[in-house]
Amino acid sequence: MELTVLESRFSTDDLPQADRWPSWNEFGVSSHYPARIRTPHPDSFQGSVRVLDLGSIQVSTLTYSPLEVIRTPKMIRQSDAGLYQLVLHLRGRMGVSQAGRDNSFDSRSLVLHDTSRPFHSWAAAGRGPIVSCLVVLIPRKLIPLRPQILDPLNTTPLPTRRGFGAMLRRHLIGLQQDAANWTAADAARLATITLDLLAATYAHELQATRTLPSATYQRALHTRIHEFIQQQLGDPGLTPEAIAAAHAISTRYLHKLFQQQGLTVAAWIRQNRLERCRHDLADPHQRDRPIHAIAHRWGFTSNAHFTRLFRTTYGTAPSEYRHHTHHR
Repeated sequence: MELTVLESRFSTDDLPQADRWPSWNEFGVSSHYPARIRTPHPDSFQGSVRVLDLGSIQVSTLTYSPLEVIRTPKMIRQSDAGLYQLVLHLRGRMGVSQAGRDNSFDSRSLVLHDTSRPFHSWAAAGRGPIVSCLVVLIPRKLIPLRPQILDPLNTTPLPTRRGFGAMLRRHLIGLQQDAANWTAADAARLATITLDLLAATYAHELQATRTLPSATYQRALHTRIHEFIQQQLGDPGLTPEAIAAAHAISTRYLHKLFQQQGLTVAAWIRQNRLERCRHDLADPHQRDRPIHAIAHRWGFTSNAHFTRLFRTTYGTAPSEYRHHTHHR
């Protein structure tokens, strides 16, 4: 049996009220880095932490009452692991001051700052009493962008509603949501995907994609294209030409990316469409939905063509597969 990725949890709900704030303070420092943490409500503080250890990076999901974090020059001299901290803000309001910059931001923002430099951050509740964020600790040496290139965006909120920023947000949330399914063998690949998406997001914002190692850029672009295809599978007009145009690359370069996986673009689209159809055919909630409607939903315009492909791939007709699956 494969070992799962190491995940640790902490919640103040399991503690007497008097122990909640000091225990949170201790756990926060020990699981992240030395800092001075203060709260205006120590007597009513509540919080929880989930820490996912991916080996080279650490991903944490935190919910907590309003607080502030201060990292001083003395703390840095005493303990400096050379980390960047990437924060995906989920609920409430947050702010960070570092190197003469003072920024505040709302939910869905991505913010990067350097734990090797003094900073002051704060978090305030919004409509509810709780703040929530996702924090990634990354060794500076693992990000394939020089600090001088990253510096202009240090502490600057980045949008996450489109492009690489949106992908990075969804990826980080998915890491924690699916934590129970990850194995130790997955950790290195998950860390690499995270680093590639982070580097591509910041390089894109800085218009510095040419400074990325080609392998990093290709992996990040490949991930983005895969996600784009998944979102557009139901579109019969999803062609290599349309995909290439949506990502401002040539069709030839798109085919080159997929050749590295041993699949053509069309084969990858077809494979994923068939898997979506197979899933829907096995879904008891869709047992009354016509097979041709399911095929059309996932981009197949010809029922006869879909039936042939399904039989060739799975060894049985769609109607037979649905019947046997529901019968079982």
